Amino acid sequence: HHDVLGRLGPAATAAVSGLAALVRETKDPALQASAAAALGAVGPAADAAVPALMACFKQEESPREAILTALVAISGIEAALPFLKETMRSPDPIVRGDAVMVLSIDDPSPPALLATIHGSNGIQEAHPVTL
Repeated sequence: HHDVLGRLGPAATAAVSGLAALVRETKDPALQASAAAALGAVGPAADAAVPALMACFKQEESPREAILTALVAISGIEAALPFLKETMRSPDPIVRGDAVMVLSIDDPSPPALLATIHGSNGIQEAHPVTL
């Protein structure tokens, strides 16, 4: 389903509330990832879905990389930085890895995050992490 909505991009804004509900209410990570990808394809017009995406991210069995990618696509990297910084402080290395993956896709060396990465979570070098 997200392929069709992804091709529509911003024209799919009418589907935003339904996709946000799907992200919020389903417990199926694959379905959540598809809905998040569709919301990301809509872009900034899907801003109303940001609270649902953030709530989904905090669930234990969450498609975190898809959620973070959608948040960046909707809000832009600058607006998503506070949430990404918080994610980089997670005690869970998988959660931190998801944040690094999203950041490396958007910008291989986001300066605003280097201070957060350096000295945090056991990463000692102040340079981008390559996975």
